[in-house]
Amino acid sequence: MTIPSNKKQAKTDDGIDDKFFIGFRILAKIVNEVGIPGFLVTLFAIILIFFSSKVQKSEIIDTWILFKTIDGCRRMLFVIIALMFVIVFEFIYNRRTAKDSKERIDLISKEKNNLQELLSGRNFSSSNDKSK
Repeated sequence: MTIPSNKKQAKTDDGIDDKFFIGFRILAKIVNEVGIPGFLVTLFAIILIFFSSKVQKSEIIDTWILFKTIDGCRRMLFVIIALMFVIVFEFIYNRRTAKDSKERIDLISKEKNNLQELLSGRNFSSSNDKSK
C-alpha cells in the first residue's frame, strides 16, 4: 500500500481502492455479528427506508409482506423459497466456520503439547491420542 502524498485517494500497489476493502471488512463484520439472514433483512430495510418513496414503501409492504395482490400465493411461494435458500446458505456457512474453528483449536492444542514436551523433556502422548 502506498501512502498518498496529497489528498488523493489511497490505492494499493495493484491499483485497487482501499475503501473497497474497508467496506468489505465492515460487511464481513456485520455478517459475523448478525448472520446472513439478519444482514439481508437489515440491507432490505435500509434500502426500503432510504431509497423509496411513500408509495413504493406501501406497495412493497402490501405486495411482499402482506401478500394483498391477486397473485399473492405465487409471491408467498417465492418468499418461502428465497428464505429456504438463505437458511441453507446460513447452515453451510456456519458448518464451514465451525470446521475452521475446530481445525484452529486442534492445531493450537498440538502446538501446545509439542512445546510442553520440548520444555519438560517428557512425552505426554497417550494411547488414545489420534493426532500421531
